Amino acid sequence: VGLLDSDSRPAESGELDDPPCVNSVVAFDFESKVEQTLSLARARQAMAAGHFVWVDISIRERDEACRVLRSFGFLDEEVIEPATQHARYEGYLRLVVSECHALGSGFELRRVDVVFSDRMFLTLHKTPISFLTALRKDYKSDFVRFAKTPSFLVYELWDHLLDGYLTVQKLMEERVEQLQNELRSEQVEDTLFGRISELGSDLLHFRKIVLPARAVLSDLSTRRSVFLS
Repeated sequence: VGLLDSDSRPAESGELDDPPCVNSVVAFDFESKVEQTLSLARARQAMAAGHFVWVDISIRERDEACRVLRSFGFLDEEVIEPATQHARYEGYLRLVVSECHALGSGFELRRVDVVFSDRMFLTLHKTPISFLTALRKDYKSDFVRFAKTPSFLVYELWDHLLDGYLTVQKLMEERVEQLQNELRSEQVEDTLFGRISELGSDLLHFRKIVLPARAVLSDLSTRRSVFLS
């Protein structure tokens, strides 16, 4: 029996628990169409055996996360806090995306760092990420029916990320429509102009998130890479 099979396997005797910063570890076999949740220790064995692994890590506790990242043996120190939205290294791609989490009539940003190599899909974040939660629920069907390479995870990531952007865009449209209706009324309250100013500020902020995301996606889709099909 290999590391990946259709049945869940219990932890091996003496196998250490994953550090608290490790949220989840999933290994994929694209030939047999099997995916399985593993411990970090067994995931390293799976990668050595030729499988692909998605590791999701919380970087809220920086020191603990750094120890785990260093243990992989191929990442630069700056991976936890990359200075750019997108960078290409000899052994992996690195990018940063920002989730727009709907919050009341506005939104808040939640950053996710992504590393993609020949054997690993690594996601790093400080706070819970809604689109990653949705991705975990939805990828299984696409993996079984369509996926031929690990690149399907990059597609799934952008698909769910953009769903969040569309939700925020819809909220913005509703705010615009409401403000327009109030402007047409016979009595216009002075506070309305303050709300219009807030909306304008939110729209500019949203634009500053969407445009860099579009630039990263364009680069991923047009430049050849050994890591992406």
